[in-house]
Amino acid sequence: MGQGYELFLDDVNHKGRVEKGVSFARILEERLADGNTDKKLMDVCYDMEALFIGVMLKAMRNTVPESDFFAHSIANDIFRDMLYDEYANIMAKSGQIGIAQQIYDQLRVQKTV
Repeated sequence: MGQGYELFLDDVNHKGRVEKGVSFARILEERLADGNTDKKLMDVCYDMEALFIGVMLKAMRNTVPESDFFAHSIANDIFRDMLYDEYANIMAKSGQIGIAQQIYDQLRVQKTV
């Protein structure tokens, strides 16, 4: 995932902020507070789209029966997960699906209101 997602996970995992009831909106607001908000907001939107696409691709992969031709291993599972995550990042950054742009537009409208 991208930098915005990693920063979000940093807050959640290392500071335990989710248990304290801090919302995603507040964390996002804190991250965007130090300038250049449009680029940072768009990066977070791309990360969100990549996360959504990754979940979708993995769900699609689970519908395909596995072949006995390749041995099942943890390493193979990790490789496939990383491969699908990279596919999701590439698809999100291409902008062809457009979820990131829709999220960005909605958040920009909320910010100006």
